[in-house]
Amino acid sequence: MLSVSASAICSEIRRARWVGHTRCDVIEGRINLIEAARAFNLADDDTVYRSVGAEEACALAIHLLHTGLAHPGEIMSVERAK
Repeated sequence: MLSVSASAICSEIRRARWVGHTRCDVIEGRINLIEAARAFNLADDDTVYRSVGAEEACALAIHLLHTGLAHPGEIMSVERAK
């Protein structure tokens, strides 16, 4: 089984997403929604977030890693994003 550190994954994501601002990190332990938002310098208003299941979360992550939002185009292949 391949083991890759979280910092290595975040470094690869930052290199691939060379424009804009990319937030990537892994937080150890359990934290709540507001703590997670604050850790990434995001809004700490819980009304702007909604819960998603694992399948939807994976699909969103793959889409965000694959396709640029502000600058349309492929950032990384779908296979690499997975």
